[in-house]
Amino acid sequence: MSEEEIIVNLKTEIEKYSASKTHTHTYDTEVNENSTNAVQGKGIVEYVSNAIKNFKNESQIQAYINEKVRDFISKTDLTAKLVDYLTKSEAENAYAEKDHKHDIDINMYTNPKKIATKIDNITSSGYYMYNGSDAVFTCKPDKVHYTNGLIHVEKQSNHIVQHVYATSFSTSANKYKIDGRIFVRHGYTTTASNGDIEKHWGAWYVEHIPWKERSDLVKQPTGWNVDNFTIYECTAGYVFKWRQDGSDQKYTLPMNQYSYSTVANFKELPITEPFVIGNLIGHLDVKITKNDFKVRSINKKGEHIIGVNEAYFVPRTN
Repeated sequence: MSEEEIIVNLKTEIEKYSASKTHTHTYDTEVNENSTNAVQGKGIVEYVSNAIKNFKNESQIQAYINEKVRDFISKTDLTAKLVDYLTKSEAENAYAEKDHKHDIDINMYTNPKKIATKIDNITSSGYYMYNGSDAVFTCKPDKVHYTNGLIHVEKQSNHIVQHVYATSFSTSANKYKIDGRIFVRHGYTTTASNGDIEKHWGAWYVEHIPWKERSDLVKQPTGWNVDNFTIYECTAGYVFKWRQDGSDQKYTLPMNQYSYSTVANFKELPITEPFVIGNLIGHLDVKITKNDFKVRSINKKGEHIIGVNEAYFVPRTN
């Protein structure tokens, strides 16, 4: 025999749970934090109204709200720091007066932390302006000043990356000012057996150098009666440019066939040597080393080479 079918009266079932068109609510203004019952809007309004109706001013209301928020956070697993209510002006003032007690600060790029610690000892992540005594580090071919410069430190575990916005002395301002050059290096820390933190720094590398003539690197040219030899520097490397006297572009070779003659000497540069460039049509080879610029030819001493005014590029190694 089959089971008897149950007939459901849909209207009756709905009326068990739905409120009638005209009805009243009963509620208690006390808050039960352990209750699973839904909260009614009218009850919230009355609860808040009763809680603040005896306060005399806005500051008392603010203090009350802060107290309740603190109480809520203390009873939860929230790790966010409680931020008290601030007026617009208070918030702006607080934002502009960061004390940099924390490594991460969203305001750091407009307010770098002033620091007198030398570059080798700056290992905490952050953004700094060095305002100690004049200080330099070496990135060939230069001693790089960072007095009044900016230092950006990134850190992951025990590994550290430093970016330095270098400075040059401005005679007009009578102080060091950032000059567009940026240098970078990597380092890491280890813990010694006695508990001391040891720092291990790699070499400095060029992150950016604006295009600039570096005639200060050139020593007095020799031989060849060269009237113009100069060096240009940029992020990628060096450009060597030379010109020899003679409006007819006919240059008399001062050296023996196949032998190199030095055109110019300069300060030691961070380049791979020797860097040799050939000019087959002009019967000329150029050899660039870290310290000098030389040429040779298949032509004999006293013969001419014609139209070899050139600029030569060599990439840097740092």
